[in-house]
Amino acid sequence: PASAFPELDLMHSLIDLYFENYNIYLPLLHRPTFEKNIQRGLHLVEEPFGTIVLLTCALGAKFADDPRTLFVGDDIYSAGWKWFRYVQNSRKAFRGDTVSVYDLQTYAVSILRGERFTMDN
Repeated sequence: PASAFPELDLMHSLIDLYFENYNIYLPLLHRPTFEKNIQRGLHLVEEPFGTIVLLTCALGAKFADDPRTLFVGDDIYSAGWKWFRYVQNSRKAFRGDTVSVYDLQTYAVSILRGERFTMDN
């Protein structure tokens, strides 16, 4: 749901931080395509793409100074957890030929967060 995503200004800031701090070293996402899809609102209608957006926000939050990124009070270690937790609770299994490029990107980007999605859950 739209409520799962951060406010638009924060979301853009977190995405910038993701690309500046992660994607530069491990280029998993094509930024122009990614940003075009966000502008089109694809994250609101395509769950697999929305998952990638939430993960980029969770990772970008680790570098943000904005208190809206915090999940628990003023605990800086909780930054981004609210978005990662949503993804963790909604992940689907990879089954046969139903795997999309977004599913594979979700798997790869989640490893950056320190959580691995197994092929079974």
